[in-house]
Amino acid sequence: MQIFDQLWARERDRLQRALTQPAMERRFSRFEIRTDKASGGAAYISGYAARFGVFSEDLGGFREKINPRAFDRSLASGADVTATFNHDPSLLLGRTKNRTLSLNADALGLWFRCQVPENTRAGVDVLAYLARRDVTECSFGFIVNGQAGQSWSRGTDPETGAMIDVRELLDVDLVDVGPVVHPAYSGDVTGVAIEAARALMSSNAVPAEIRNRIVTASAVSTEDQDRRRLAHCALLLHECESDLAPQGWNR
Repeated sequence: MQIFDQLWARERDRLQRALTQPAMERRFSRFEIRTDKASGGAAYISGYAARFGVFSEDLGGFREKINPRAFDRSLASGADVTATFNHDPSLLLGRTKNRTLSLNADALGLWFRCQVPENTRAGVDVLAYLARRDVTECSFGFIVNGQAGQSWSRGTDPETGAMIDVRELLDVDLVDVGPVVHPAYSGDVTGVAIEAARALMSSNAVPAEIRNRIVTASAVSTEDQDRRRLAHCALLLHECESDLAPQGWNR
């Protein structure tokens, strides 16, 4: 029991820290990424990481759209935004700080162009994936700027015609952009919906009425809840063996 008490204390502390910090969210773009070579031979990738005024997929009880001014403050501040593969900071492709990544918000959306390093494994792999079209789409990570960074309204679902909650991103801090293997906006939205719901449930900027509707709309079956509990228990057991168990301890 002592080991599980330690696990619980660690998990509780992690959750408490998460609830007091702004949550980063990720969204995905259906626009293709392109590759090109500069006159000096450097390899570049470019594309739209975000598109303005377009409804997202169902994010677990609500849909979302991006205001054309949503990135203005972040871009004007000169914040150091990175380009990564699959939002993994260890797979760095470029950054605005050293001008290997450029960003621009135009009438259509958020455009990026990144000079990809051809002497790193991440750079070589990404260029190969794009050349073979194993990877074609991209994503961006962001943190909403509190209550001023979003607005909520009721609108018509473009697919079902039913009334839904609509979140509009008005002002966000841009964290990263880049190619991804599985863009959730064009397929399975489970991961991004869970992430969005986690961010919303920990935000005082979301009206309680809307939070309650989202919880109800995204409720899962008892069977799914049991699967998640079992998966979590398996993870805890793995951590127990690898991190906390005495040396040589076996189940």
